[in-house]
Amino acid sequence: MSQDRQLAEYKGKGFTWVSGPRLGQGGMANVYLGTRSDKPDVYAALKVPRGDLTPETQSLFLREVQSAQRVAHPNVVRLVDWGDDPAFIAFEFVGGGTVAEDLRERQATKAFWPEAELIGVFRQLVEGMTAINAELVHRDLKPENIFLDGITPKIGDFGIAKYAEEVTRTKTFKGWGSPHYMAPEAFRGESVDWRSDQYALGVVFYELAALQRPFDAGDWDELERRHLYERPPRALITNAGYSERLATLVMRMLEKRPEHRFQSWESVLSDLDALREKGLSAEGRSNNPLASRAAEQVESVRRVRLEQQRIQEEERLNQRSREELLAFWADEFLQQVRTAVEAVNESLGENVITFKQDSSRKDLRCEVDFIHSRLRIFLWTIPVESSKDMLAWGIINLSTNNRIWITNLLLDAQPTPYGAWQEVDMRVSAFIAGAHRPIDDVGGQYEVVGRDRLVLAKNLQALLHQRGMRQVMSSVSYEQKPLDFKLVLDEIMAILVEDANFEVTTPEHRRGTRRQMRDL
Repeated sequence: MSQDRQLAEYKGKGFTWVSGPRLGQGGMANVYLGTRSDKPDVYAALKVPRGDLTPETQSLFLREVQSAQRVAHPNVVRLVDWGDDPAFIAFEFVGGGTVAEDLRERQATKAFWPEAELIGVFRQLVEGMTAINAELVHRDLKPENIFLDGITPKIGDFGIAKYAEEVTRTKTFKGWGSPHYMAPEAFRGESVDWRSDQYALGVVFYELAALQRPFDAGDWDELERRHLYERPPRALITNAGYSERLATLVMRMLEKRPEHRFQSWESVLSDLDALREKGLSAEGRSNNPLASRAAEQVESVRRVRLEQQRIQEEERLNQRSREELLAFWADEFLQQVRTAVEAVNESLGENVITFKQDSSRKDLRCEVDFIHSRLRIFLWTIPVESSKDMLAWGIINLSTNNRIWITNLLLDAQPTPYGAWQEVDMRVSAFIAGAHRPIDDVGGQYEVVGRDRLVLAKNLQALLHQRGMRQVMSSVSYEQKPLDFKLVLDEIMAILVEDANFEVTTPEHRRGTRRQMRDL
């Protein structure tokens, strides 16, 4: 019988199980009510992998057996049996349904837990997680994976668990889990530990107290943004009649940075015990307006800090994307330059033109030399705070015995995703007489070179300043056109070769240019 069809019997390591009605389904498996063939009054939940899974995913299925075998606790669903031909896992059958089902009923009737009972449920879940995290990181805590045996909660489903001592690559499990309950570090693809489970349990606690998730609406990207940079409304807990101290405990579990959460499950249990001992129930707790105001002030400060962190993080990511884009263009430019040099050398059968690049830097610096001629190309990223519409800038500089050829470069952000390079010609305007040059202290640093009084931008501010001044009367003319790098390269390679043996007529130009390029 095909394994992707429901089988009537499953032979395990200890017993044979007969499947019954389906209890539920997930992304990896279906769950059926099962009975032991020799004792029909003994029930289990049979977890069977779906037949459409890839071989790699199916291999992960029985990994859950290894995870579940390592944990034994009254608040953890117990492994009963398993088999591999066909694959299945039998867990103890918990007949009270899931916390998710209980939540739906409470949401429909606005039936909040009494605080004392809620603390008791919280405490049992923390004790269960203490046992689980001693062996592994669960990674998928949510109400659907917490079962009710009367009033006793039991944590189950170790399908994507990661052993506590296991060393994995940072992004091995990136994207796995349920986005409503994932910790910020899980969204970022960072390595996770038990504190990520603490965050997920904090979301569950928040949902049990407020009868709604801290972040509910939105697709994956929106939920990621909110888990990374928003604080959930604390008032939803206190307005439901719970104490400020209980709200503080839940909000601490939901801190964005793992080091700001509780640093041990024992600390969480200690705070829960303190709450229970003080008898801060919804009916009898003392109302302290000053404590409520203090909590509001703390939340306000933390929201502002998160917004600042969001801005800084976006700028950092933006800068990284610019650096990656520059690396792409640097490879493009280098390949064309290298090809042009190799074509000449191959035709001659001798390496008469030399090519070298500085590979120790993130930006591009390469140099081509032929006798007395030298071509240099530089590319740099533009810092995020300097310009939103420009991504990178650069210089092409050629100096020979007879002339100097330079051009400034800018990389426009549009069109995405690669942008468009612009060739920028700047020179002292024709109507300016004498030895005038742009003033370094106003709008950047400049170098005026050659008989054509070309203006070389020696820093980014110089280029962006003149770009902003191009529509007004200025001492520097500014012309910009799309860069055809192949055409420009053909032109300057021809100059590189043809001018190499010309007699030096303006040595000060060549010396000055080489000196100012060394200063960059």
